Amino acid sequence: MARKKISVYENIESQSSPASDSLVVEVGSRYAALLTQLPESRQPGAFELFEWDEPIAPDEMLVELQLHSLLLERPCADTRLYVNFPESVVTPSALFTAGAADDYLELVHGPSIGGKTKCDLIHTDPGMVNIYRLPSSFHESMEGMLGDVQTSHTQSRIIEQVMRHPQAGGPCFISLTCYHQYMVMAVVCHGSLQIIRSFGVSRTEDMIYHVQNTVQQLGLLPAETHFLVSGMIGDRSVFFRYLRNMYAKVSFDETQAHAPFRELLSDYPAHYFLPFLNLLG
Repeated sequence: MARKKISVYENIESQSSPASDSLVVEVGSRYAALLTQLPESRQPGAFELFEWDEPIAPDEMLVELQLHSLLLERPCADTRLYVNFPESVVTPSALFTAGAADDYLELVHGPSIGGKTKCDLIHTDPGMVNIYRLPSSFHESMEGMLGDVQTSHTQSRIIEQVMRHPQAGGPCFISLTCYHQYMVMAVVCHGSLQIIRSFGVSRTEDMIYHVQNTVQQLGLLPAETHFLVSGMIGDRSVFFRYLRNMYAKVSFDETQAHAPFRELLSDYPAHYFLPFLNLLG
């Protein structure tokens, strides 16, 4: 059953025309985040975060969100849906052909029954394409409930942000984005994306294992590696202490975008909900 971890509604309580808001929805296998964006200030208007202790099918997740989310009840001008599911493949745009999209996914993730294949153009230089899969019924249900929905993959947004970072041109720059029992790891060396991976993580040992394994597979040197961490991980956690002990430079991403809204989340570190706030642009 859905557990509502965060609900902030202060910025929309006095709003006279909610239909002009934009709604951003991000879903993973164990969490869903919903944010509204105010039209004039472009600041967040409200925020809900739901978590599940076990992986939940997207269709079942949508049913529970309809029961428990106040933001899905509000009319909005437009809706953007970000999916953060593991069935994703990134390829250089120069090598991409639309007719081969399903083949790419099947080669890496196996065949799918009832899956809808979508592609994001990633705005980097050189360009890349993210090919991903989501259940057709889930996408159709979202559009039936909210109207026309713009769909993207969360990893596409992460790649664009990582490739723009000043440290991306260094010997090794690793972005770690942490969600509820889920982690996305993007590795950039000398301005070139080496890999982006996602992992289900239920224990600290899982997180350490996946970091160590990826670093070893790519032959990276700890003394040259810079980790930038954002999302749902504490600065006193065992995992963060491990990173600090093992690698040359480790820091939290504490970009001050949407600072007024963060005051409403002051019980949490600045980096904690940054992956969701970054989706607002």
